[in-house]
Amino acid sequence: MTRTLSIGKRLDIALSKLIASRHNPRKVKPEREAHRRLVASIRAHDLLQPLVVQPAEEGRYLVIAGNRRLAALREVFKGKDPKVPCTLKALEGDAARAVALAENFAREPMHPLDEAEAFAKLAKDDGKGAEEIAAQFGVSPGYVRQRMKLAALAAVVKAAYR
Repeated sequence: MTRTLSIGKRLDIALSKLIASRHNPRKVKPEREAHRRLVASIRAHDLLQPLVVQPAEEGRYLVIAGNRRLAALREVFKGKDPKVPCTLKALEGDAARAVALAENFAREPMHPLDEAEAFAKLAKDDGKGAEEIAAQFGVSPGYVRQRMKLAALAAVVKAAYR
């Protein structure tokens, strides 16, 4: 059976026209550190994944997936009103909640060793120091240095750790 993917229409919507959904499945507020990392990522790399929205009242749009990104965008662009990449989906009720849950449920953090090797590659290939990498990803320079020490482990130790 062939399945057609439902991508939705891509729109650029003014930040001021976006409303956070009250039905977000994530009820526990993210840790400040996680929010800080997301803000740093958006500052360094822009928004990597569009928000998923549905039409709301008065020309506004309800964010059904991406409330954390919305909060980070508001911090990054405080006092400004940039256009934000969004995917428009015509969903209601349970379908909208299912999309929000799927987006959160499917995420998995990187393995510490994969993160370590990626940081070490940035340092080696791009000549970036721990401070610059830390600023780019919203972590402390000490965190980056610790991760890069993992990247220096012997291959047999890395394999066992993985």
